[in-house]
Amino acid sequence: SSGINAEYGMDEELRQLRRRRRWMERKWRKSGRTKDHEMFKHLQYKFTKLEAEKRAAYTKSILKKSANCPKSLHVQISRLPGKAGSSLPASVNSQRLADEFSDFFLSKVTNIQDKIEKKVKKMED
Repeated sequence: SSGINAEYGMDEELRQLRRRRRWMERKWRKSGRTKDHEMFKHLQYKFTKLEAEKRAAYTKSILKKSANCPKSLHVQISRLPGKAGSSLPASVNSQRLADEFSDFFLSKVTNIQDKIEKKVKKMED
C-alpha cells in the first residue's frame, strides 16, 4: 500500500507507476530471477521517490496558502505527518500530573530501598 493520503491524490503518473511496480513484483515472485527482482526494486524506488516529491509539493502548497493566517498555518503544521500532538493528556493539569509522577517514582524507590534493607538484614542474621 502506498500510504498516500486521499488529499494528495493519486494522479495518473503515480497510478501507472504503481501498476508497473506491482506487475513486476508478480513477475519476479513467479520467476524468482535476480534481474526481475532488481527491476522490481528499481520501480519500487521510483514510486516511493515520486510519491514523496508529490507529497512534499502538496504540503508546500498548503503551507504557502496558509502563510498569511497564523491560525490556519498552525492547524496545517499540526496535521503534518510525523507531527506528534501534545505529549500530555488533554484532561490533566500539568502540576497534578507532575505530582502523580513524583509520588509513583518515590514509592518505587522506597519499595526498592525496603527490599535492599530486608536482604541486608537477612544476610546479617
